Amino acid sequence: MVHRVKPFSQVNFVDNGFQSGALEFKSNHMSVADAKKAIDKIGFYNKFDHARVNGALKLIRNDVSNVQVGREYSPVLYIHFPYWTGQKGNRHVRGMGERIPDEVTKQNIEKAKRLFANALADEIDVQDYDDHVLRVWWD
Repeated sequence: MVHRVKPFSQVNFVDNGFQSGALEFKSNHMSVADAKKAIDKIGFYNKFDHARVNGALKLIRNDVSNVQVGREYSPVLYIHFPYWTGQKGNRHVRGMGERIPDEVTKQNIEKAKRLFANALADEIDVQDYDDHVLRVWWD
């Protein structure tokens, strides 16, 4: 069976978190600004607090290339960190820009881990398939 994917803005939510329906999905890659809007649609869900999550995201907005917002039964974010300065979300350079040193990326990821721990995330881990992707999940 094939399920049609709706744009994130059309996924059904209730006032206090997710409405029943798709229990597992992930948005397309989006800017931090668009991700913050999607997070606002989620609102509150157990320890997930949209304002607290968006506050953490705001503090790393210049360090990331894009974000995916979704649900793995509970709210989840996939935060993508750039390899090149031209991949940053703020994109103030032309072309690829300069390669971002691995040490800088590690520092940015550690900063994000601390911020999302303060936002009461239950799981925060770098993905095995790409060490530039941080998964943040709330139960």
